[in-house]
Amino acid sequence: MLPLLGPQPVTALQRPDEASLAFRLNQRLTAQVLQIATDHVALALEGVRVVARLTSPEQAAMLAERRTAQFIVRGLSDNVLTLQVA
Repeated sequence: MLPLLGPQPVTALQRPDEASLAFRLNQRLTAQVLQIATDHVALALEGVRVVARLTSPEQAAMLAERRTAQFIVRGLSDNVLTLQVA
């Protein structure tokens, strides 16, 4: 498997008990950036508010420059979705 280049993935995206969203690996998503903190970001993803944990300060700086951002689905399990900033 080849290593992925680019920003580190945003990990452990969790959402509350709301209607299920259907995602698949390597799917590209566009989300509205609602709020940024030092270690997490609030996103509106397909109309659902989600909170993502950031894995580096560079991600917060990169997302602070945007109102919307594109992500790639890198992992799926139970209520955790792993995204990479595209």
